[in-house]
Amino acid sequence: MKTRRTLFALALLVSTIGSLGVARKGFAADDSKQGVTGKVLADSGFRPKPSGFAFENWGGTEYPYSDLTANDAVGLFGEAVCARWEGENCVPTPATKTWLKEMNQMMKGGHCEGMAAMSAAFHVKDESPTDYGAKETFALSPKDHPLMSTISSYFATQALEPVQSVTAATRDWPLQKIVDTLVVALSSGKDYPTLGIYGQDGGHAITPYLVEQRTDGVYRVYVYDNNYPGAEKYVRSEEHTSEL
Repeated sequence: MKTRRTLFALALLVSTIGSLGVARKGFAADDSKQGVTGKVLADSGFRPKPSGFAFENWGGTEYPYSDLTANDAVGLFGEAVCARWEGENCVPTPATKTWLKEMNQMMKGGHCEGMAAMSAAFHVKDESPTDYGAKETFALSPKDHPLMSTISSYFATQALEPVQSVTAATRDWPLQKIVDTLVVALSSGKDYPTLGIYGQDGGHAITPYLVEQRTDGVYRVYVYDNNYPGAEKYVRSEEHTSEL
C-alpha cells in the first residue's frame, strides 16, 4: 500500500450523467458493443481487461478477510490509532474501533470505490500487481488476503480528507465541466480519477478511461465497471441532460 489519496484528488461524483442501467449489485454503465466511432478527446490506455480485476465487486459476508483491521488503520492514519501494541498487532483505541466498525458495515454494500481506485493505482504504477503475485491486474486472485484488505483500504479513503471535501464539491458541477476535467485528468497520466454515478437507489464507483465526443454536447465516457469484470461499458453524457 503506497500512495492513495492523490488518486482521489480529482474524483468526480456525478449525479446527472444519463443512460444507466440497474445491475444486480447496483448501477452499471451501458454496454459498449458498437465501439468508438466519434472523436476521442482523451484515452488513458486503461482497459477493463487487463487493467481491471477479473473478479466482480463484492459485499455482504463474502471474503470476510477483506474487513479492515486496526493494522490497516495504522497504514491510513499512523500509530495514533493504537491504544497499545501486542506483538505485531495494533490494539485499537475506542474511537478507532468505532471507525473500523462503521467502515466494515459500509462495505457490506459493496467495494466498488476500492476496486475503482486500486485498479487506477495499478495503472499509474502507484501500486504493482507483482506485489500480490501477478503480472497484471486481471490475473489477481480474490483469495489473496493482503490484496483484498488493500482494496478495502482504498474504499475507506473516500471518507477521509482532503478526498471527501474535494469529491463533494464536484457533485454540483455541470456536465460539461465534468467532461472537461476528465479529459485533462485522463490525458495527464498523473492523478487518476474515479467516477461516481448516482440514482434513486444509491450510487456506484467506476473507473473512466476514454472520453469520446459523439456530437456537439454529447459524449461517451468509457469505463471499467467492477460489477462486470472484463466488459467494456460507457456512460452517456448530454450537455443539457439532468436526469438519469
